[in-house]
Amino acid sequence: MKKKTVLTSALAILLCASCFSACGTGDQKIEFGNFWNDNEILYDANINETLTYNVSFEQGSGYGDLGYEISYNNGTYVTNLQSVKLDNGKDGYKYTTTLEIDVTYQYKTDVPVVLHDRVYTETYLHDKHTSLRPVSSKKQVLSHSPVGGNAKPKSSAECCNTFIYEVFTQYGEDDEAITQITNTSDPEKIKEFTQEFDPTSKKYSWLDNETLLLGLRAIPASVDTATVKVYSPYVDRMQKISLTFSDPDEEEGQEFRLSMNGEEAKNYAIAYRSVTMKINESNSGATQTAWIAKRSQGINNTYRNMMLRLETPIAYSIGTLVYDLRSVNR
Repeated sequence: MKKKTVLTSALAILLCASCFSACGTGDQKIEFGNFWNDNEILYDANINETLTYNVSFEQGSGYGDLGYEISYNNGTYVTNLQSVKLDNGKDGYKYTTTLEIDVTYQYKTDVPVVLHDRVYTETYLHDKHTSLRPVSSKKQVLSHSPVGGNAKPKSSAECCNTFIYEVFTQYGEDDEAITQITNTSDPEKIKEFTQEFDPTSKKYSWLDNETLLLGLRAIPASVDTATVKVYSPYVDRMQKISLTFSDPDEEEGQEFRLSMNGEEAKNYAIAYRSVTMKINESNSGATQTAWIAKRSQGINNTYRNMMLRLETPIAYSIGTLVYDLRSVNR
């Protein structure tokens, strides 16, 4: 395996396992279900679903001691899940996500600098009804991260580093994966890295890094704690992620103002289960929390286990990004 240079970026690692351990005891394999269908019994049902979220920022302790401030504004997060034919002619899914947000850096009384961050992911998955086995995944990042250590910026423009790179992973039939990371932050120093690993596990289900949040929607309501493995190219290996769901019998719910299929937004009373996610390692990082709509009783699953809200801390204690669902199109 070739050694990989670590690429760090405050925004880029928000939605990856590297940011996430709760103490779940569940080590049995999970039979993922396609609960994004109105009726999950209809395995051959086609889907084309787009969920749009507003992304707001809650300030943390951050880098105030270094003399500059960081804030995020105008954030949107869009996911799309659709049924497709894979290159081998078999049924599968294409899952994409796009996070776009403005980040502002201000050093003391200097004029603030406003930059635009973007993270795009694209994953193809086999349509296997007890797993979310990936075929390939791609992540494209344009992100800015605060300078740290002993760095002493003299202006707002010097307060951040720019990261531009792409991560591509191809999964083989024998559970072999090859990842290429192309760093284009400096056009004169383009580097590519290839790594191979075997994600086979007798004990745990596994996911691609970019499908962890989708995987939360596919976990049955009977599961309260679980451990899954997620392949993260940022650390060259599989990581165990502990998931802890709230008690299914507890009443968790509120009104969510949503636009459904282009109609005017209105309030919907939706019951949900909260789930915490964290790396199951000594250096576990921050805990993320998601709200997943509860499966409806009966045949029709009205809200299709949608992710209603996500709270994800930004690296370096800068603050927290909060994703709130605002529109649904299917």
